[in-house]
Amino acid sequence: MSKRSTQLIIKQHQPVKTWLLIIAYGAIAFGIGWFLYSFGLIQAGYSNVDLGKEIQDLTEQSDDLEGNNARLREQVVMLERSRQVETGAYAEVDTRLQELQQEILELKEEVAFYRGIVSSRESAGGLTIQSFDIEKTQEERVYQFKLVLTQVMKNERIVRGKIKLAFEGVNEGKMQKITIKQASGGAKLNLNLKFKYFQTIAGNVVFPDGFLPTRVFLEILPVGKNLAKMEKAYDWTAILK
Repeated sequence: MSKRSTQLIIKQHQPVKTWLLIIAYGAIAFGIGWFLYSFGLIQAGYSNVDLGKEIQDLTEQSDDLEGNNARLREQVVMLERSRQVETGAYAEVDTRLQELQQEILELKEEVAFYRGIVSSRESAGGLTIQSFDIEKTQEERVYQFKLVLTQVMKNERIVRGKIKLAFEGVNEGKMQKITIKQASGGAKLNLNLKFKYFQTIAGNVVFPDGFLPTRVFLEILPVGKNLAKMEKAYDWTAILK
């Protein structure tokens, strides 16, 4: 039986040295990598200095563009305000022009009215219907009538009396005639005459629901000598304004 020799090998474990070697190899690898990266950038025509300068230039351009944008926004606001002022001025001028045109029209109507009174001196004399018209209002079925009566200026007497109005129309397929009292909507109208040269009589009429007027009957009933009763019938469409 052979005799085996036994040899005991003892190895020392040094963890600190192992970590130092790992850190040293890592630092060498990082240094080599950074060198290769920087070398590549230099070969491609870039450098950190140039890149920093380019970033600074772009930042300055961005600041300039922001400034220009702010100035342009201010100009837009000023132009918008100017446009609003001009629009308001044009609207005011247009409104005033319409008012003046309306005033001119009213003055022309007034001149024509007085001319009619003056020219009536050469007429046969007596009472005259200067104008009679009806105008629609903003309310449904409500109309406004206006009657102007004149007397020749050579007469100094005062005309007294009253007028009557009646309306004929179609309601539910049948002809119907209503008086001004029935069409006054409960309002009290002054239809009395009392004037020397002229008088305007106006008021509103309210037609029943479904009533479609076709004709208007006007009666003038003066009181006194040499003034005869007047009766006239008007087509609705002829006097409606």
